[in-house]
Amino acid sequence: MAKFELTDIHSLILSAAATRPDGNLLPPPEGLGELSEQLRASYSDLVRHKFAAEIETDASDQIWRSEEGKTYGLVLTDKGKAAAAEQTPAVAKTVKKIDTVFDLLRREQGATLTELVDATGWLPHTTRAALTRLRKKGHVIDKATRDSATCYSITAAA
Repeated sequence: MAKFELTDIHSLILSAAATRPDGNLLPPPEGLGELSEQLRASYSDLVRHKFAAEIETDASDQIWRSEEGKTYGLVLTDKGKAAAAEQTPAVAKTVKKIDTVFDLLRREQGATLTELVDATGWLPHTTRAALTRLRKKGHVIDKATRDSATCYSITAAA
């Protein structure tokens, strides 16, 4: 059986749950948005690989699924807690990089792709993907030209 690899989304979910006293995985961490089908798939992965377990809950913001009049949420298992502890430095680093991207995009002159790549250490295609994710989250990102290079800036927040 192939080893299960945690994605960045899995790591963010686990790390956020580890900071909650009750270990709940829901609601989703800030920035991941609503419980979309793609996000549901990530939660399903965590349950299937025993990083999380279902529990009954009445808290409306912690409902994962309902069946026969009962509602269920998700909590960290011991395996999930251990994985969160291992992932926390990497997740913190990723969040710090996103903050750096926001800071650069909020400058009056915005930021070029090269400036974003230099500041984050990401590859250009990863940086472009991050910009796309920001757009999908509702941020308005304008493009302009500065010294013959495309320059990006956030004009409205989500």
